[in-house]
Amino acid sequence: MLGEGVLEAFYLHLNESGISRKDLPQKVKLFCAVLETTFGIQSPTIQRNVAKKLFNRLNLEFQSLEDDGKSLPDFIKDAKKAIMMEA
Repeated sequence: MLGEGVLEAFYLHLNESGISRKDLPQKVKLFCAVLETTFGIQSPTIQRNVAKKLFNRLNLEFQSLEDDGKSLPDFIKDAKKAIMMEA
């Protein structure tokens, strides 16, 4: 979704905002706030794509409508619920 140069620049911006790549799982809400200030109206689309990749890595089915209003933290909650149901 984002080109290599844009992605690297965004990671630099995250670092300047106090978030390292390894901190992302613990700072999801702050990550989303930085996405919002950086990419504005495109932030929900980026969050949805991050969620799709997460679900894929967890071998979970991803279901979302473009206008469902969910953010990355919502998708993470959905993934946790799905994992708990499988256990």
